[in-house]
Amino acid sequence: MKKLLIALPVALCIGLVSCSDKGSGGMSDAAKKNLDAMHGVQKCFDTKDFSKIGDYIAEDAVDHAGMEGDVKGLANIKAEMVKMAAMTENDKTEIIKELADDEYV
Repeated sequence: MKKLLIALPVALCIGLVSCSDKGSGGMSDAAKKNLDAMHGVQKCFDTKDFSKIGDYIAEDAVDHAGMEGDVKGLANIKAEMVKMAAMTENDKTEIIKELADDEYV
């Protein structure tokens, strides 16, 4: 009986500590901002309207995944995206899983 009286409070404490969300993190503000930017760019491709792309991409950005290598500057990146979007018809994006941190999405 004494073992049960000791084991029960120990198990309860372990359960409470494991359910605590302290220190478990969650998504930082920077990661949320990056994820929102990715959603915005994705919407531009889905609608083929790149008029608001500057809301998500900096003027001095560099796209390292351009069709012919690095693409430097917002205007050049926008032109490249317009070309890529023109290569498809009725393209829609389906998100299966998202991962984001302070630097990458």
